[in-house]
Amino acid sequence: HHRNMPSDKTDSYSIEEYIITPFQQNARFIVNGARAVLVDPGGDIDLLLSRVKEKNYSIEHILLTHGHIDHAGGVKSFISRYQEIFSIRPSVIG
Repeated sequence: HHRNMPSDKTDSYSIEEYIITPFQQNARFIVNGARAVLVDPGGDIDLLLSRVKEKNYSIEHILLTHGHIDHAGGVKSFISRYQEIFSIRPSVIG
């Protein structure tokens, strides 16, 4: 499932939300043009990767609300494909 969240008309950011686990855990893209931050890529990595490719996003950062597998499980998949990712916060990959 996908849900676009309305952005404040005064800025140019939008948030895309995807349900990515059977437990209804969400991942989000915070988007400004083609630049994006990925939040909590914990599941359904194929879906998230297809959205990046389909929308031609440049993933600059990954943010994690915490380090549990349902929030952080896809981090390695993203950094192995997108070396341009600048940071992962908090750092959970050694």
